Amino acid sequence: MGHIPGADGSSYPLYPWQELERVVADLKAISAGVAPTEADLGEAPTLVRWTPSVMPIPCLVGYVEDHPRLGDGRLISTSMLWCINYERRWARTHSRWYQLGQGIDQGRPLS
Repeated sequence: MGHIPGADGSSYPLYPWQELERVVADLKAISAGVAPTEADLGEAPTLVRWTPSVMPIPCLVGYVEDHPRLGDGRLISTSMLWCINYERRWARTHSRWYQLGQGIDQGRPLS
């Protein structure tokens, strides 16, 4: 299996099957009415001044807080956005859960 080089010198698997399986399990739980647990969100970084965005894939763009690899205060684009709940203020991307702080438009989705 090949790897994609990361900007920080690390590399990421070209076919991250285990990561995708976790996303699928989370999406199945969401569709069954099960929200992320406090433990899921307790370890999740927080995006502030975020807004939905589009790369060639749907994602979120915002300033991250408490990210395990990226730290605090960096403007980031998330990995692929699979699911978002504006009311409960969470999102599931391909790589992880995010808690959603205040959005770029005072916490209201952009229309």
